[in-house]
Amino acid sequence: MHAVVGTVFVVLAVLGYSVMLLASRKPNPAEWTTYTVTHEFAAIGVVSLLGFGIAFLFQAIELIGQQPPTTTHLVVIASTLVVFTVAWKRLRVRATLAEYARQTESATHRSEPVSRPVLVPDIAGTSPGLATSVPENPSSPTPPRTPRLRKKAA
Repeated sequence: MHAVVGTVFVVLAVLGYSVMLLASRKPNPAEWTTYTVTHEFAAIGVVSLLGFGIAFLFQAIELIGQQPPTTTHLVVIASTLVVFTVAWKRLRVRATLAEYARQTESATHRSEPVSRPVLVPDIAGTSPGLATSVPENPSSPTPPRTPRLRKKAA
């Protein structure tokens, strides 16, 4: 019985991790996947299930001489692995992650400006990048970051 429980726990941990990975890596993820608490619950759940599953499998291997697995146990383990294989194939984890990466990459390429700004010399003929810079006085107050924009009223 330890082997059955261990197999089910390991399968649930792997599938749970895969589903959370796919849900959180979407280019437009659902709102619930962006919360830190969701990630913490998923991480705790996956680690717990995986740890208990591996412990149950080691226990089953240790007790194999005293409690040999019955036919029912073997059938349940085999059916669990078949269900896991079918679910894994339907999730298409690698292909879906590759598609998400392509979508994210194309979205970042589209958001880049078409033409990049170039330094244009001013009327006097000097470029802003080539002008000699005067060192700042350490005792002077820091200039505002946006001198041309007025401050909003509170």
